[in-house]
Amino acid sequence: FAQAVEIVFLSGLQKGQRYYTAYGPRFFGSHSVDFPIFEKKAPGKAFALVPDKQNTLFITEHEDLVKFNGGKIKKTFIKNKDRILIENSILKINLK
Repeated sequence: FAQAVEIVFLSGLQKGQRYYTAYGPRFFGSHSVDFPIFEKKAPGKAFALVPDKQNTLFITEHEDLVKFNGGKIKKTFIKNKDRILIENSILKINLK
């Protein structure tokens, strides 16, 4: 990634937990070994962060369950302080 990414759980089962990654692609979800999400309705691969030139892409195939800044977005570039909502968990993106 152009910038390292920190994911902070602001609410939900994993409140206070933090994930860090500096390379990708990286997958997050209930089936992820490195970045599990423990919400009951979390998809196996809830979303991915994928490098794209000087930016990082957020990609999901589950836009009904995984909201990006409150909306149904399948693919977009991430920015500092973006938020991802999965069931009761709110995840904040911090770019380092």
